[in-house]
Amino acid sequence: MKVIALLTAPDAHQRTILVVEDYEDTRDFLDVLINTETSYRVLSIADGDETLERVEELAAIQPVLFIFDFQLPAMTALHLYDRLHGFKAFEHIPAIIITAITPTPEMESAIRARGLELLPKPFDVEDLLRCIEQALQRRLQSTRAANEGSPEPI
Repeated sequence: MKVIALLTAPDAHQRTILVVEDYEDTRDFLDVLINTETSYRVLSIADGDETLERVEELAAIQPVLFIFDFQLPAMTALHLYDRLHGFKAFEHIPAIIITAITPTPEMESAIRARGLELLPKPFDVEDLLRCIEQALQRRLQSTRAANEGSPEPI
């Protein structure tokens, strides 16, 4: 497998991807895959409630990307995404939604409306790595665009 160049940027060793997945085997797989195929580290959490309980810790870590299972205990990935994006620290964090269920047109529409990636399970490893690269590239572009609109420091 090739290592994606964007994911091996010089400062990538300090970057974290938050994975919220209730199925332990999938969580472990994502952890190993991301840690071995990229220079990003992974913080894995089993459900949305725990994620919300750890908001302050997450804000300090400053994840660069969220990867959420769509159907979590007590909430969907969209609910979790919306709740996290209500916090200033997370409002520009992109997300990839992975799911084993067949998406309904309403689900696909809601995901598209938020600008999120949808990746059906089972997924190809290269597809996941490509989704990660694309999501991080879009974040980088939007950050640059926002900074271009900011006044120069005096």
